[in-house]
Amino acid sequence: MGFEEDLLNREKYANFLTEIIGNPQKYKRIGDTNSMSIAIDSGWGTGKTTFIEMWSHKLNENFSDDFFVIKYNAWKNDFIDNPFESIIYSIYNSEIFKEFNEKEIIKEEEKSFLEAAIKLTKATGKFALRKWAGEELSEAVGDFFDEFTKGAKDAKNIKKSKEDLDSENFEFYEAYKDYNNAIEELKNNLEKVTKDRKIIVFIDELDRCKPTFAIKLLENVKHIFDVKNLIFVFALDMEQLGHSIKSVYGQGMDANGYLCRFFDYVSKMPKGSLESYIEYIVKENVLIRNSFIDEQGKSIKFEQILLNMSNIFKLSLRDIDTIYTNFRVFESLELKNTTSMHAYSLYLFLIILKYKNLYLYNKIFIYHEDNQDIKNEVFANTEMGKFIKHNIISSLITNMKIKDIEFEFKYTSGKTQFVSKLLKIEDEKLFFNSRNSSGFMSSMYLPLSDIGQDITASYLLFYDDMLKCNEIINKKMGDYIQEKLEIFNFEVENKSAIKEKRELATANVD
Repeated sequence: MGFEEDLLNREKYANFLTEIIGNPQKYKRIGDTNSMSIAIDSGWGTGKTTFIEMWSHKLNENFSDDFFVIKYNAWKNDFIDNPFESIIYSIYNSEIFKEFNEKEIIKEEEKSFLEAAIKLTKATGKFALRKWAGEELSEAVGDFFDEFTKGAKDAKNIKKSKEDLDSENFEFYEAYKDYNNAIEELKNNLEKVTKDRKIIVFIDELDRCKPTFAIKLLENVKHIFDVKNLIFVFALDMEQLGHSIKSVYGQGMDANGYLCRFFDYVSKMPKGSLESYIEYIVKENVLIRNSFIDEQGKSIKFEQILLNMSNIFKLSLRDIDTIYTNFRVFESLELKNTTSMHAYSLYLFLIILKYKNLYLYNKIFIYHEDNQDIKNEVFANTEMGKFIKHNIISSLITNMKIKDIEFEFKYTSGKTQFVSKLLKIEDEKLFFNSRNSSGFMSSMYLPLSDIGQDITASYLLFYDDMLKCNEIINKKMGDYIQEKLEIFNFEVENKSAIKEKRELATANVD
């Protein structure tokens, strides 16, 4: 996957970062570590993984003489206790050792590297790397463990001859010495691998890991993999990772200060053109209809509605993908005949609410809490009023039966407006009670052929709803809209059907 497929114009950003990692002596902190670590900071679902794929492809294609790329997904490995083992495996199992093999120096370098890694694993009480050693190295690895066992016995004898030392402290001292020696040995062997060119280890999805695993991984990179020409690039959400840090060290912890000590450089990934991205996904996955006429007679496309709502709700690219996919399914089942822009706006808004603010969604559809705070939260951004009318939320919250709600009708023929209550559909006519300015109610009807597919009843019911008026008239409005959103009829059985089933079940028992 190269940048020719990039919809967000981020190749310039990749070139900038290539300059950073290509000149660590210029951009890393002085005298801190030999290795270099940078963080690409961006929120969940903003395309970090896709960017890493494109950038690594560019490095492999154009800069293979300068960089060797290794990719490591932290989230796929956080089921183990110690991230060190999986990082070592990623390095050892990469193509770079195969390149050494071509130069006929692999066996010596591979043995020394693996032995150092196993020694460090042993020193920390881990043996996982033993199963990664190939058959060619089995003898060397076996000899190493024999030597290690012999050394452990010698250490035990030394301890007995040092009666002036507390035994537990001496054991700790010996274990700590072995641990540090193993780290230094591993570093020395890594330096042999990185002497000809820089190794770039991309670490993705760290912000999705268990907090303890994320912290251990950062500590490993800083202290164990401190090797010249070894560069770690973390793609993460600094804010979310900060929450993980606080969950371990407490809410008073300076999480950003803690994290920044691990990175030589922190860079915010540019957002790119959201408009271009939306245009692309709408073009690639077309809706039944995409163009509408607003109340001022101006043409408006669905991608403009989606773009405006994405900005209002601050949707990520992943959010947009998820919501648009769900909306396409909804449209194909529930908006097949409706041409009203307000129908598309309403249900796009409610689907976004379901995925981005479940708390508010539940208050409207589950608890039907009728209070001003809900309306204020929905319309906190005045731009929303262009798409969603205030009386819509009131009708959903109160959850009155559809037959009891007074609607303001708008329909194509003459753009007539009046307040009315739905009654029924009969003989291809829509019947309703209309109330004039004096409060007088009279029965009226509209032939379905005259209504037009952009008819709306208070921007809540549309053409498809009118066609099944007799079926929904006794439903509560909030329940009916939620049924449509879930694409499921909650009223599966009526009371008579349940009674018949019970009687049948009783008869079978007897």
